[in-house]
Amino acid sequence: MRLSAQDLQRLKAQGKLPAQLHAALSQQGSAHLAALGQLRSQPSRYQQQMEYFDQIILLLWLERYRPDLYQLCYAIPNGGLRSGSVAGQMKASGQKSGYPDLGLDLARGRYHGLRIELKRSDGKGKQSPSQQQWHDRLLQAGYCYALCHGYAMAISVMTAYADLALGHFDQKSELDLDQLPAYPVVFDLQSQLFIGR
Repeated sequence: MRLSAQDLQRLKAQGKLPAQLHAALSQQGSAHLAALGQLRSQPSRYQQQMEYFDQIILLLWLERYRPDLYQLCYAIPNGGLRSGSVAGQMKASGQKSGYPDLGLDLARGRYHGLRIELKRSDGKGKQSPSQQQWHDRLLQAGYCYALCHGYAMAISVMTAYADLALGHFDQKSELDLDQLPAYPVVFDLQSQLFIGR
């Protein structure tokens, strides 16, 4: 079967690529895919480091299906356990406790950009007081802020955010986090493929 570039992009975005084609396209040297390779031999690591792996899965999805967003998305390494000297260096260099995990430098609607605090998809992760302070500061500064539980919610937030009209200041310019459609894709840890629901 021969697919046009437009058909291929549509199928990729819907998570409906034929398995062989999807697998062939996936083997392009992605750092995210390489990191997820750890889960093939030790799938229990996903439960132990769910937030970490969910962030990698989100970035892999963006890399594969929304390269326009992937180019403008980045991780912000402010959290995690570090030695006293490294923590001091990070603080001295300007890193701030509680700042969100991911940034998307794309103005949409009434917002300057999107910031995402990613938590475990099982609901066990809670927002810290410093994270709540950043939530309030960023909203006041004109950014969209979303607390996402898992990669699927983060995919829904990012795609809904990207669909907002640029520079509009009516009700359509705000992202209603309570009205997000569930994104119809799940990542299979064993096959390393995104599967449509």
